[in-house]
Amino acid sequence: MTDSGMRETIPKAAVMVRAKEQHEEALDEAWEAHVDAGGGEDDRKLPFSFSCTEAAMEAGLKLAEKAVSRDLNDVAAAAEEIESIGPALI
Repeated sequence: MTDSGMRETIPKAAVMVRAKEQHEEALDEAWEAHVDAGGGEDDRKLPFSFSCTEAAMEAGLKLAEKAVSRDLNDVAAAAEEIESIGPALI
């Protein structure tokens, strides 16, 4: 893979991994609520599905909104998030 290809792929993969982790956490919370309401395995239904593409697009849009915000705290948070994704974005 070329250097430019890696610069594109690595950040996308990092965003997708983070989105998948958040999805799994949300599923765990939904399962706990289901059990607390008296549910079990037999009547369990997935409350929502996961799409890597949609998750990446949503995460990218949220990050872009923070990065161009008039609120300096949002801009700083976006900068930290971009840095945490990796130097491939820079």
